[in-house]
Amino acid sequence: MRSAIIAVALIVALPAAALDLAARALDYGVTEIGAAAAYLHVDDTENHSLELELRGGKMIGAGMELELEGTLQRHWDDDACTAAFGATGSFLYNIRTYASWVPFFLAGGGLEHDRLSFDDETETVTDAVMHFGIGTKLFFTESAALRAEYRFLNRLADPESISSHRILIGLSAFLG
Repeated sequence: MRSAIIAVALIVALPAAALDLAARALDYGVTEIGAAAAYLHVDDTENHSLELELRGGKMIGAGMELELEGTLQRHWDDDACTAAFGATGSFLYNIRTYASWVPFFLAGGGLEHDRLSFDDETETVTDAVMHFGIGTKLFFTESAALRAEYRFLNRLADPESISSHRILIGLSAFLG
């Protein structure tokens, strides 16, 4: 009877312990590096957009993280082509769930440089941007996670500024 109770306890406890893959990733001083991408094609049009993002962050304790990001965005349609380069910083608050799933909130800002090409004309614009959003990290090992996030981005220079909604999917590695 005693061995049956131990066996049942192990069958229940081992999977529960294995589910907490995020435990070490949220510790103070852990570095998160990752890449993400987003693609958009507007149906029945020639509008396409591709965004690539590289990021590196550092856990500063209690689920808080500071992150630096570099982005490359390319948009093209029938009439124009845009290339954008951005450098932003974000503050993330990771919610500890004691499971492999870690939701988070983020807010930040930085600069974005756009190069617009219309027919034979080219124009460049550099704007301050701010963003905020929500996301989740789903750990599949103790040091690797699938990351998905939604961001609202707003350009600050123009009162009629262009806002965008972005959904990014990527991978993160946790070092340290």
